[in-house]
Amino acid sequence: MFFGRAPRRRRVWFGAGRGVALTIDPRRNLQRLLGLAEREVEGTFARFARKSASLVDIGASDGWYGLLARRLQPDLVVRAFEPQAECGFQARADWLANGYPARDLDWRTEAVGRELPLAEAVAGLPEPILVKIDIEGAEGRVLAAACGELPAGVQSMLIETHSQALEMACKEILRDLDFRSWVIDRARWRRLVPERRDLPHNRWLGAQRNYT
Repeated sequence: MFFGRAPRRRRVWFGAGRGVALTIDPRRNLQRLLGLAEREVEGTFARFARKSASLVDIGASDGWYGLLARRLQPDLVVRAFEPQAECGFQARADWLANGYPARDLDWRTEAVGRELPLAEAVAGLPEPILVKIDIEGAEGRVLAAACGELPAGVQSMLIETHSQALEMACKEILRDLDFRSWVIDRARWRRLVPERRDLPHNRWLGAQRNYT
């Protein structure tokens, strides 16, 4: 009753993205409105974004991370991959509503790792590049396909995993790609404010090139 029952464009209340305009349905994503959704990775993402010229968002969903990166780093370019075409229409509208030029958002529907190698997904973008991957279990496949051919301009990565085995596999691949990685675990306060999908394993990996 307080937040309304329909999706509409709203301003995020708290966090690094405070004030960003995003289309939110409070029945499905109230934590995004409050600035609590995936809050654990916000600090790492913000640090990476401020040092980057481009973001490649694989599994972009509603476009939130592109908007957040642009807020943190003016003039940053976003290339987003999201197979659900309907997400793209709203994400582009939200991008423009925040006052960002259309030319700086390249929204695509290819499936990276299956239809498009990661090396091609990042091609032609200003460097340094931040890559965020959240594709419901296929993260390892995207990374494995990049072995030996990931451009040096990719300096940092943020990867969500939903199993211990996938997390370990991603860490090994990142090491082979000359990245150092670390686990970003769920916050203790998640016991009181659980995520909408309270999965047994839901953690992120942060990663940076070893020579950066």
